[in-house]
Amino acid sequence: VSAAASLRGDVNGDGSVSIADVTTLIDQLLEGSNNYDVMADANADGTLSIADVTTLIDYLLGGGELPPIDEPQYPEITVNGVTFVMVPIEGGTFMMGATPEQGSDPSSREKPAHQVTLSSYHIAQTEVTQELWAAVMGNNPSYFQGTQHPVEQVTWEECQEFISSLNALTDMEFRLPTEA
Repeated sequence: VSAAASLRGDVNGDGSVSIADVTTLIDQLLEGSNNYDVMADANADGTLSIADVTTLIDYLLGGGELPPIDEPQYPEITVNGVTFVMVPIEGGTFMMGATPEQGSDPSSREKPAHQVTLSSYHIAQTEVTQELWAAVMGNNPSYFQGTQHPVEQVTWEECQEFISSLNALTDMEFRLPTEA
């Protein structure tokens, strides 16, 4: 099985692309399922269709290969030689606060549950590393040292200073995420 096939086309998740995957995919199509894993989209066109079955059959018969998977490219930002990645988050609507599945004794701060709608945004792929903090602030206040470890031992006010400096260095507009 090729590397591309092992990532996409293994619909049943058994580690190989086989006739069982084709059968699973046909079952999903016959059920009208719109809830499918990206691995079921064997031809990577963004839809679940008979073309996916054809792609897998071609692969199994040796007459075709699964198309290569394009890894998503996320915006990278470099500050004083340190690069970090921003990941896009699709906006949407959800219930925030205590919901019925949480049980019967939520904190009063979690009531009432209310609908929240967020627009799409980007968020850093990791916490602010000690390396990035030092590149922006010129120091590393962390107790548990390690350039790729998250910075710690900082106050909210120091975080605001970091963001202000980061904004000035990048000519971009960063901020802390909201609770939502």
